[in-house]
Amino acid sequence: MFVETILQNCQNAPGRLFYVCENERLTYGALYQKATRLAGYLQAQGQSPVAVYGYKQSHMLVAFLACLICKRAYVPCDSSYPIARIQTILKQSGAGLLLAVEPLQMPGFAVLTNAQLEEIFSQNRPWSLPQAHGQAAYILFTSGSTGQPKGVAITHENLENFLQWLMRFPTVRHTRRQVVFNQALFSFDLSMADIFLSLLGQNTLVGATRAQQSDFIRLFALLKESSPSLMVCTPTFMQLCLCDKSFCKTLLPQLHTILFCGETLPKKVVEKLFSRFENIHLLNLYGPTEATVAVTGLEITPQMLALESLPIGRAGRHAVDVQVLNDALAPVQEGAWGEIVLSGKSVAGGYLNGGPGGFYTQGGQTYYRTGDIGKYQDGYLFCKGRKDGQIKYKGYRIELGEIENALQSLPQVEHAVVLPLCNAQGAVMRLAAAVTLCQSCTENQLQNALAPLLPRYMWPSRIHILQALPLNANGKCDKTKLKEAILWKKP
Repeated sequence: MFVETILQNCQNAPGRLFYVCENERLTYGALYQKATRLAGYLQAQGQSPVAVYGYKQSHMLVAFLACLICKRAYVPCDSSYPIARIQTILKQSGAGLLLAVEPLQMPGFAVLTNAQLEEIFSQNRPWSLPQAHGQAAYILFTSGSTGQPKGVAITHENLENFLQWLMRFPTVRHTRRQVVFNQALFSFDLSMADIFLSLLGQNTLVGATRAQQSDFIRLFALLKESSPSLMVCTPTFMQLCLCDKSFCKTLLPQLHTILFCGETLPKKVVEKLFSRFENIHLLNLYGPTEATVAVTGLEITPQMLALESLPIGRAGRHAVDVQVLNDALAPVQEGAWGEIVLSGKSVAGGYLNGGPGGFYTQGGQTYYRTGDIGKYQDGYLFCKGRKDGQIKYKGYRIELGEIENALQSLPQVEHAVVLPLCNAQGAVMRLAAAVTLCQSCTENQLQNALAPLLPRYMWPSRIHILQALPLNANGKCDKTKLKEAILWKKP
């Protein structure tokens, strides 16, 4: 199992650097010592999930491994989350303990501070590696259409299957004792790819902070200094990097692989990368949180640029069974569009507390309806977007209904509609909201009132205040007319 391999890697290379983020340094030896001592503490405290609060600190990674060792699911909570969202996550996950790597006030809840963690790390405690069958490895929360985030418990078996499948890519398997670049938050499942690829390959993981990712000078300085061999990121992040012509082989001479996931990969991104990096390997992966990071993927070649769009996988090479079905859940013909439906070892058993969503059971097998529209053509799997109100934005999967419900919970708002505004390739560039009011207020007042309710990546870039929303013949909001009104409305 992968946990045993990780522990063996830590013991075999104790002096090797595992993690670097700004001023933090963590070796594999220190990771092993801290994680096993924390695991011993956690084993004596119970079996409930453990929430881990912070932002890319090394102690978060220590806590993740400790939880995997003692078979207590970890629940990542980024420090940008509003308190109300964290409280919802704690309640839904059934977490019995919160490890606060950053200061956090949570009255009435058991919280271990960073200072208390340091004390635990200083004490040698007995620990064991129990069987993991059926145990949750981690719990992540996705955006929910009802206005509440939905929890997904990923088991050790789910994670094992994903990692075994990912290691089948030769360029990933051969990345050993090199440098891996991390862009994603630890609360975003894309980060599971770079974290575990590093641990399994004795690689050094380099994390980029918020400040570094928002400042090109600092970001490029970090990239040049760390000189990664493999990068894991969203296409949007790569688009931003490619805006600067200095993002090329000269800046990153060791870079041989980029792993993309979380969004549609535009052809223009691939064309630029092929022109700036000789012999670069570009892996285009696809998968929802409900099926453990990614379930399909393939290496993009220059010849694929001639296809109608870039494929997300090849038939027979997926991590799970991937079908394209119609609304009656029957297979469609090759070349016809339908909904991508998943089943197999990477697919979770359902949402926490049996919440509504795309899961269903048939013949004793759990299936997940992704809500993504796809097709098989000439052996390739393609995806052209969503069939409902769920979108991919900045690498995150977001239910527009959650943002709308948050806006409508404000006392000033009568009605709210949130629209994704896309570029010519169909990628979501920003979110715009339109509201009607029952109390007079300004856009800035609405933005300030919304901030404590949603993570920053879900904030609309503009909230347009209208006298009335345009309606269609069915009495529903005419989103086409609304989008035209928003685009023509002056700030």
